Amino acid sequence: MKLKLYIVSLFLLFAVHINAQNRYCLTYDDFVSGHWVDFSDSISLKSIHENRLAYLLKSDNKELRKMLNKSTFALYYSDSLYVNLKELKYFGDLFVRAWRLNDDRLLFARPDIAPSGGLFVGYNGMTIPLSTKAFKSKSKMKNLVCYILAKADGTLTFERVTEETVLDLLKGDNSIMERYLTYELKRRDDADVVTEVLLAAGVIE
Repeated sequence: MKLKLYIVSLFLLFAVHINAQNRYCLTYDDFVSGHWVDFSDSISLKSIHENRLAYLLKSDNKELRKMLNKSTFALYYSDSLYVNLKELKYFGDLFVRAWRLNDDRLLFARPDIAPSGGLFVGYNGMTIPLSTKAFKSKSKMKNLVCYILAKADGTLTFERVTEETVLDLLKGDNSIMERYLTYELKRRDDADVVTEVLLAAGVIE
């Protein structure tokens, strides 16, 4: 009996593995319409420093690696969604873990780039404000903030998620909203809090 269960479990594991096909889409419009392209070549996402939400894409297939880094908008890898931030400029040419909102916008977590009194760092010839939050924690979510990626008038835009944004997204779910409001005011913008409550409410997936 145990052997039979083991064989069945092994078969199911194999089935999950072969069905977890990697795929990509080239544009935001492709993402919204569900136009994905499957591929079977092996790739890996290498974590940048201690922040496991930002990655550089690697592959032995040089043509595939170049195409994915230069031309894709989004990538499904190991059943998780990643977005290429190259077009947003402020965050660097990298893939980040992302979550889909019910209205097809995307949520992702990065350092706070527009606080008052933040540090200033150079990036590709630009000087942008960067919050000291980015340097205070090595955890994967704490002390990052969330952004919502969308498209307006043909241009990709991003908006920083605030307490007001979260409360608007949680309308109609009083229990999750009450849980969110139990967090200290200074924590309500943090990415670990925002993603926790939005996932619990089914607002992102």
